[in-house]
Amino acid sequence: MGRRSTTGFRRARRGLIAGATAVLAVPTFLVATPTIARAATSGLQQSSTTTYTVDPAANAVHVRVDVTVTNTVPDRHTSRGVEQTYYRGISVVVLAEATNFHAVSASGSTLSVTAQPASVPIAQDLEIHIPNLFYQHTQHALLDYDLPNGAPRSKSLTRVTPAFATFSAWPGSGGDASVVIVVPKAFDVDLVGDPMNEQSAGATVTYTANQIAHPEQWFVTISARDDTKLVNHELTVGGQRFGIRALPDDPGWASFVASQVRKGAPALQKLVGLKWPPAGLPLEITETVTPYLYGYAGWYSANDNTIEIGDALDPQVVLHEISHTWFNSHLLDERWIDEGLAQEFAARAVAATGGTLESPKPVNPSAPGAVRLESWTNVDLKAQNSEAREAFGYNASWYVIRQVTNDIGVAGMQRVLAAANAHALPYLGDKNVPEANPPTGNAGSWKRLLDYLDQTGGAHDADALFEKYVALPGDKTIAERAAARQKYVKFLLATAGLAPPLVVRQAMTSWDFDTATELMPKAQQASDTIRAIGEIASPLGLTVPKLLQQDYAYQQAVIGTVQLEANKDLAAVKALRSASHAVDGHHGVLAKIGLIGANHKSRLHAARDAFASGDPAAATAAALAASKTVHDASTAGLLRLVLALVAILVLVFLVVTVRRWRRRRAARRRDGDPAGPDPASGNGEVAAGVAG
Repeated sequence: MGRRSTTGFRRARRGLIAGATAVLAVPTFLVATPTIARAATSGLQQSSTTTYTVDPAANAVHVRVDVTVTNTVPDRHTSRGVEQTYYRGISVVVLAEATNFHAVSASGSTLSVTAQPASVPIAQDLEIHIPNLFYQHTQHALLDYDLPNGAPRSKSLTRVTPAFATFSAWPGSGGDASVVIVVPKAFDVDLVGDPMNEQSAGATVTYTANQIAHPEQWFVTISARDDTKLVNHELTVGGQRFGIRALPDDPGWASFVASQVRKGAPALQKLVGLKWPPAGLPLEITETVTPYLYGYAGWYSANDNTIEIGDALDPQVVLHEISHTWFNSHLLDERWIDEGLAQEFAARAVAATGGTLESPKPVNPSAPGAVRLESWTNVDLKAQNSEAREAFGYNASWYVIRQVTNDIGVAGMQRVLAAANAHALPYLGDKNVPEANPPTGNAGSWKRLLDYLDQTGGAHDADALFEKYVALPGDKTIAERAAARQKYVKFLLATAGLAPPLVVRQAMTSWDFDTATELMPKAQQASDTIRAIGEIASPLGLTVPKLLQQDYAYQQAVIGTVQLEANKDLAAVKALRSASHAVDGHHGVLAKIGLIGANHKSRLHAARDAFASGDPAAATAAALAASKTVHDASTAGLLRLVLALVAILVLVFLVVTVRRWRRRRAARRRDGDPAGPDPASGNGEVAAGVAG
């Protein structure tokens, strides 16, 4: 929400007007006066209507108390005569700054009014002096007074300007009491305290509470604002636009805030290490005491990127609220984290611009209002120990953040904030591959912050701090996390060289340690298979297929599916190794003859390409085909050699046959047969026989 208020306006407390119903009782006979006075107080019947009218033009709230009292204490007859109890005044409690008192009776005659300090410093007691009020007599009085506009940063609880009005209201007396508040319709009104009915008519809005059951406890604080009457200032610092909207009677506040923005905002942004969010939207800083009504010095609204702070000139308040542009539910959605970060970085920004580095107080877990920070949620103003609880929560939050910042340094905190701002998984995978969307479990909680501190920031003491001040008593998850993290570290060592699987990292991030520890052995088995693939592939000039590595690291299916994929790749690379040895090994004469013109090398290349692209089935088939070609090469060579010899023998036979024919033909020519028989006709012998 914002920084806890320590100066300026304080929310008035119930019980402030406990004396508002007191009256002044004086008996006829002075004997036993104290007893008679005490009894007389309970015997006075009262009714009143107190009306508060906001008048911005006059810079005041006009108050009228219309009160009627009746004496109900009967006369007493004693041996000395008649003893009568009568009243000489009506007591009303008003704010300390109230002034311009004027009272009249029902007849219009003026009644004197005296004032003196009340038992609480913010109030004063008024006494309206009335004629002696005897038994069964009634007195009516009208009391008018003003609540004037207090100067900025004064002790006054009342501010009334054309842009803003705030004051406290309660019944003027006890008994049958009513309260009416009238505000110009141009104002937006916020009531803090007991409920009232709202009715609009004409140019005003009226709030009414009738027949208040316990007027001595009834209390309301009013905050009314018309932002159109604020004085606006615009400036741009470090590329970020700022709008400063000040009350018309407080130029000093506007100058102070502008100074803090110019020098403090750049220092703050440098310390945080994040860009100004959201892009292009100006950050509006408005002066108002509305946060004071709830016990805060200021607050930030992420919905419209606006800051509201009081009139105190406190640099840490200004920078604390500016820092909430980063430290809000977008970053980590727990109140103590946002407030602790805002206070820590505001303090360091003040120191960086020449101020003193403020520090939180040591935390006493047994202090009033002590609470584990996990349960320090939005404040219940009506709770009995709300102020003590808020004070403890703010200080303890700051203390824890200060300790971890000292542990890992501002640079370490910047890494933590960058990871949180990116909603990154604290358990990192392959930095060259985009992370999948992180799981929603623990997304904005202290558990996610603890993971960032340990995994991203390298913290040493965060676990002990969170167990002591943050986690609920009896929470065993931090111890369970420590055991799981030890197993995770061993797992990383055993699977070095491979990005840890996303499903394991998501389980660790979600604090699902049962699932994480169940998956790690399965993932390690798959990793061992992948390592075996790499050991076989490396001598072959190959690497583990990218697809397998990515499936191992980022496939959100069951790790067993990746194991099946790895087994196929292992079989493929083994087939490749065998094929490579076969293709590139020594071959005998017959094998060399058998490999002449074979496609074994092209099949081996196809197997390598298929393996690299993540197709183990095709790689295995091509590798086996290449191996078979080499293994069958000797047989093929022998067959080729036999066929070659047969071919040679046939050729030799033909050559011999032709030569013999030619010799015979030549012999016949010498014997007178120039033509000779046709050796191809097959009739040469027959012709020779006939001739013979």
